[in-house]
Amino acid sequence: MKKNGVILGIVIVGILIGAVVIAISYFNGIKGSVFVDSFPRGSDVFLDGVKQGETPITIKNLSFGEYEIQVSHDGYRTFTKTVSITRANPKVTVIANLEHVTFVLQVSSYPTEAEVYVDGEKKGLTPITINDLPLGEHFVEVTKENFNTWSQKIDVNEYKVIQLVANLQATSASISVDSNPEGATVYLNGKNKGITPVKIEDLDAGDYTLTVEKDGFAPYTEKITVSKGETVVRNITLKKAITELSIDSEPEGAELYLNGKDMGKTPFKQLNISPGTYNVKILKDGYLPFVTKITVKKGVPANYKFPLLKLPSNSTP
Repeated sequence: MKKNGVILGIVIVGILIGAVVIAISYFNGIKGSVFVDSFPRGSDVFLDGVKQGETPITIKNLSFGEYEIQVSHDGYRTFTKTVSITRANPKVTVIANLEHVTFVLQVSSYPTEAEVYVDGEKKGLTPITINDLPLGEHFVEVTKENFNTWSQKIDVNEYKVIQLVANLQATSASISVDSNPEGATVYLNGKNKGITPVKIEDLDAGDYTLTVEKDGFAPYTEKITVSKGETVVRNITLKKAITELSIDSEPEGAELYLNGKDMGKTPFKQLNISPGTYNVKILKDGYLPFVTKITVKKGVPANYKFPLLKLPSNSTP
């Protein structure tokens, strides 16, 4: 009888140990999960600092305990929450409504295609939408050639869409000149403005005579009218000169006549002069008159320099 009692006790103990083992295995096998969603979706989700993916997401196979959930998205303040997974509450849901830390700035201008700067950084040309500006104070500038700079200070402390319209005031005009071939001399109303490509700035509104010259090419001349705020662009293809005549004298500054026509003073140069024979007369006080004939041919530059003979000095007894 006593032996049977011992056996029964051993059996009961074994059953208890088995039950404990089964219970431990059972409870160890239970895992929890966290479902995370957000606005906006597609936000990064971190569990105790380790990235798990993007919302919406379910993080599975979590042991019971506390975890820190972080949800972040560009332009929004990071969301942080501590959650507890227990046997009583193995499935936890986290919804993160993220707060904006940026705002939207829309800038337009008249005229369009003006440069936009925010806090000194160029953002592009008007019209433009800038989506990622942080909340706070900003300095906005709108600039365009030949116009006064427009500027405004803004202070934004919540998410919103700010719309700015810059009415630019014209100050001057400009003319941009290029040529083919390059390296031609540009004259505006007879004044040398440089070598192509060249930009002539700070012009008053009005009418101008544009002349472009290069050796061996026919000169280009055009009347141009410009208005305030306007940039006139000219890309000029110069034509090769058919004929070329240049006449100089030693000393220079003598009066020059071609076929009896007064051509001014030496040195003289003319492109695309009609081919043919010309009577040349050169006159200068204190020198003998010089008379000759020259021939101008197509495609052959005609360059002459004539020495003048000095008249003998008149002596007084």
